[in-house]
Amino acid sequence: MRKLKIHTHAFGWTLALSVACSGLALAQDMPAKPAQLETKVPVSTTANTVPKLAPAKTAAEQAQREAWREKMAHTPRKSGACYKATYPDTTWHEVPCKPAPKHYFPPHPGAHTDTIGNGTTDYVAQPANSMSMAEGSFDAVSTTSVQTEGAGSGGVNGPNLFSLQLNSEYVNTKQCTAALGPKCRGWVQFVYDNSEQAAYVQYWLLNDDFTPFTAGCPGAWQPNSGYCVQTSPTSAQTFASEATSADLQDMKVFGTVGTGVTVYWGGSMISAPDIGAVPDLASNWFDAEFNVFGDGGAGQAVFTGTTSITVRTQVDTGINVAPDCYFISYTGETNNLNLISTPAIEPKKQYPSIIFIQGSANTPASCSTSVGDPHITTFDGLYYSFYASGDFVLADAGPDFIVQGRQESGAKVFNNPNVSMNTAVAVQMGINHIAIYDSPQRVVINGKTTSVANNQVINLSGGVAVLRLGSLYVLTRSNGDLVRAQLNNGWMDITVGLGRRSRSSAHGILASPTGSALSMRDGTVLKEPVSGDDLYQRYAKSWLVQPKESLFADKAIPFAAPVQLITAADLDKAAYAQARAACTAAGVTDATHLDSCTLDTAVFKSKVAIKAFTRAMPAKLEIKPVAVSALKQP
Repeated sequence: MRKLKIHTHAFGWTLALSVACSGLALAQDMPAKPAQLETKVPVSTTANTVPKLAPAKTAAEQAQREAWREKMAHTPRKSGACYKATYPDTTWHEVPCKPAPKHYFPPHPGAHTDTIGNGTTDYVAQPANSMSMAEGSFDAVSTTSVQTEGAGSGGVNGPNLFSLQLNSEYVNTKQCTAALGPKCRGWVQFVYDNSEQAAYVQYWLLNDDFTPFTAGCPGAWQPNSGYCVQTSPTSAQTFASEATSADLQDMKVFGTVGTGVTVYWGGSMISAPDIGAVPDLASNWFDAEFNVFGDGGAGQAVFTGTTSITVRTQVDTGINVAPDCYFISYTGETNNLNLISTPAIEPKKQYPSIIFIQGSANTPASCSTSVGDPHITTFDGLYYSFYASGDFVLADAGPDFIVQGRQESGAKVFNNPNVSMNTAVAVQMGINHIAIYDSPQRVVINGKTTSVANNQVINLSGGVAVLRLGSLYVLTRSNGDLVRAQLNNGWMDITVGLGRRSRSSAHGILASPTGSALSMRDGTVLKEPVSGDDLYQRYAKSWLVQPKESLFADKAIPFAAPVQLITAADLDKAAYAQARAACTAAGVTDATHLDSCTLDTAVFKSKVAIKAFTRAMPAKLEIKPVAVSALKQP
């Protein structure tokens, strides 16, 4: 007899804020999927739980279970049905379905903080191709306990209660009616609900700006939190007990379009159907978010003690996944952990993955960017425009991780000497030196010009990998060190992630060690307001790459400061209006990024410039240099 469980339902929303930055592992060619099952297995009407097997005694047995799990996850099942399977039986057994519990995991537009979830921060796997299946798991878990706190209506609070969510992004869907309006999107969650030991798929219709619908929900959709929701049935067969935090490392969640959600734990699997409430997912699924969150109702999964969890999100796609420092989460639930590493590549796994570490340590993962003409976001979130030309130290977190950038005058391509552009990046990662150039496009690895084919991974010593996906090059190391170079036919956008290092470990123009100001190489801090002369004659020159430290394979670019300070307000009115409209239409709403997007789109005369701002890291503080004459005014 199962033990009676009583859970406390809190009413009203108690929001726990959360955050995050982006990660990866790489794939080999994928095998063909197994043939459709030919024989229908009779529906079981016996026990309503699946057994939990004893842990594997040997590495060989563990590998056999893993192979079985992978095979079963990819074995097709009849649509609309529920199943169970237990190792080593290679047949899915159909079992009755039942209505899912009335638990809800709605989206929420949270504020940017340093914990995970709440609609703002998590790493997501982003393949270039759409996916039909994704898998979430934990490579390593070290913690004391977990419980959900602060859940509102539709959620539950209590010890050992949490949800495992594998979430899509918000997608265009024909389920959105004209009455719901043009901002309507669909969202799909593949959920394991630990309070019920049950798995199900939850579907949402929502406005992409999170405003409530003013029209009623169509058809089978039910109103909830201002949105519309449907939930698939769940299997009448459940796991025999609630999982604890110690069980997380053995749990895996699969989300498959057409099949539904499958959960593995302790040698057994349960499967609940996809009812196709968002039928457009297969052609629109480009983001996969997986993590452990509160058990519905915007609750928070609270881990106690010193906690470290390594998260892996794999995707079933024919192309590799490039890690990124893109902050996003799609769910309103949270956990109380920080992202403490940037994503890493692990090419040995069968499917491409993102892998990252989250934990209780107060050392959040650190990423920075240099995009457009160019605009800098430092590891601490300071934002400033840097229009100088020359070879500069972007980030020195040495001695085994150094990134240098080459900026050339905008006069070269855009006939505008007041801006500059990234044209090359050179990296020391471990003992390897890698330089990537645009115009002409080429890669130099350890002194040798090397051809990198599309979707190819070149593995170097020390766990370093070089990946190319079209015009994107990604350099990663197993410890999470990350450099992305997005080539744009004349200039490049650069992203740098510090792996597991603290923000204060790096120096250069992508760093701001004080957290609120820029510092020259000798440690001198530029006080606000910063003059153009200080920025370009003192600060910029201090970070020029010296001849003996250069990682580039050719001569340095001569230093030059912009002729005059320029902003979007200095553009021709017609050019400003056209560029502004294009940025706004692409969804750029942050005021700082919108101004930069407007300037770059007008200067580059290309909408390609917009892409860097649609998913830009939020700025915490903007530094705007001023002319010396302005400083002298009373």
